[in-house]
Amino acid sequence: MPLSLSVPSQERSILVVDDSRLDRAVLTRMLEKMGYLVFAVPSGAEALLQLDTDFPDLILVDVYMPKMTGYELVKRIRMESKSWVPIIFISASTDNESILEGLRAGADDYLFKPVSYEILATKVEVLLERARTLAQVLAQNTQLLNYRALIQEEREMALGLMQQMSRIESIQDLALRFFLKPSAQFSGDLICAARAPDNKLNVLLADSAGHGLAAALASIPLTRSFYQMTARGFEIAAILREINASLRHYLPLPRYVAAIMLSYDPVLGHLSVWNGGCPTALLLEQDGTLIQGFKSLGLPLGVVPPKEFEPTLEHLILQAPPKYVLACTDGVSELWPQEEGGLWGLAKEAQLHCSKLSFECMQQRLQRRLESGSEALRDDVALILLHCEALPQNQSAETLTDLTPGIFNASSMDDVELLKSQDWNISLTLSAQRLKTLDVVPFLLGLVRQVEGENPGWQIDSNRLFLVLSELFNNALDHGLLRLDSSLKDGLDGLENYFDERDRRLKALSEGEIHVHLSKDIQPPASTQPGAQGQSKEILKIYFRDSGPGFDFQSWRDNLKNNQLHHGRGLNLIRSQCSAVSFFGNGSEVLVQFNFTVH
Repeated sequence: MPLSLSVPSQERSILVVDDSRLDRAVLTRMLEKMGYLVFAVPSGAEALLQLDTDFPDLILVDVYMPKMTGYELVKRIRMESKSWVPIIFISASTDNESILEGLRAGADDYLFKPVSYEILATKVEVLLERARTLAQVLAQNTQLLNYRALIQEEREMALGLMQQMSRIESIQDLALRFFLKPSAQFSGDLICAARAPDNKLNVLLADSAGHGLAAALASIPLTRSFYQMTARGFEIAAILREINASLRHYLPLPRYVAAIMLSYDPVLGHLSVWNGGCPTALLLEQDGTLIQGFKSLGLPLGVVPPKEFEPTLEHLILQAPPKYVLACTDGVSELWPQEEGGLWGLAKEAQLHCSKLSFECMQQRLQRRLESGSEALRDDVALILLHCEALPQNQSAETLTDLTPGIFNASSMDDVELLKSQDWNISLTLSAQRLKTLDVVPFLLGLVRQVEGENPGWQIDSNRLFLVLSELFNNALDHGLLRLDSSLKDGLDGLENYFDERDRRLKALSEGEIHVHLSKDIQPPASTQPGAQGQSKEILKIYFRDSGPGFDFQSWRDNLKNNQLHHGRGLNLIRSQCSAVSFFGNGSEVLVQFNFTVH
């Protein structure tokens, strides 16, 4: 017989169970005088039936009754009831053994007949108050359990959302190893990694101020900017500017995010590093020899207003054999303080236990120190190791095919016969001021994506096209308008000097322009046999013209033929991706033919 507590009424109810009609009447009269609602029954069986319909606030039970004694009734109630109700035994027997047996059966108190009105009133009041207090405690416990369940559900949802937005589970790039250990359920440290369309690997290691959920929430605007802009091919300086602006907009001060951002181009062996507020990152040889450190050269993200934020990047060209970049958040610095060498101390300690530079060994040393610490982990811990290995440079043996110059003259663009094969065309001219603020290559790629988005296999073509557009634009800007000499890249610090000079000249640029024209042609199948199932060819013609003095492209051709090319690997890359390349005029105009993949 399942028993349950009914909704209490304004009037407290008491159940009297006694086989004596006189005793029932006396107890009923006294309890009603006290203001209680009384139900009286003569047996244990009827008491159980009564409990099915009206569960009382208190029960008075006679000990000695026929068929079912008071002891048996109380045991049944305690066994079957889901809630506690105060029970008082009433008996003429005053021996200790009867009292003990009643208490063992589950009663809360014991009264002797004849019952004293004052004693009865006091004991009933005390037990009802105890029941009321217990009910409040149980209700509060239930409320706390429900609140705890709700908080846990929200935590799990927030944790799942944070993991999904951080994409930490999807980082599977073989060039990157990482270790992340939060000090609480939510981590204020974050690791992002993704490949750009030109196969550059961008890596962001971030350490949000504070701990727990508040620190983790700071990563929401950060991850979105990183992954979207990397996928579109933006340079890391532009990505950092966007992240800084987002954090300034969304996060209240003094919230900020210390970060290290790396970008490695395996084709050119080009490494770019920005450190804002994180411990010094290390560039290491395969044997663990320290090449150089990358100190923090800027404030953390979210501190400087967008108009004042300009990331200072360090650039290197890494030659064979492969190199490694080791970076961490300040949680590692707390485990390996400066007196122990900091991050370098961790790398050296790991080398004492391994014959070579081993990320697994460094991770084991971290775990061991975490497990042996006398205090709880006070900060999130994050460690990354980036493997920088340049891809082999394949020398193309293809014959360079020229295109006919001048097909973009104003008169020819109005030629009806020329336009018959065109699927679409876009032209734009970028001024010096616009070149300072616009990330041109992602913009151009976005234009093509808007038109070709439904084209099957577009992702493959977009990566190849990004490479071509990047090289064409960089040649027009760097060597056309800014007149930078590629020989500036020579030497140990050459690449960094090159980019420093590039930034200086771009800021000072006040005149000049770059004109771009894109047109897609669809050529009919080559087969003229009746009924033949030929396939049309889709060709993207890309034209760049800058207002600079031009360059000696004939000399470049001669050096290419004689295999004496010291610079200009970008032009060779264009040649490998395009079916035709033509320079004309003074060398400031170039036209290439990019064939879309046949699907």
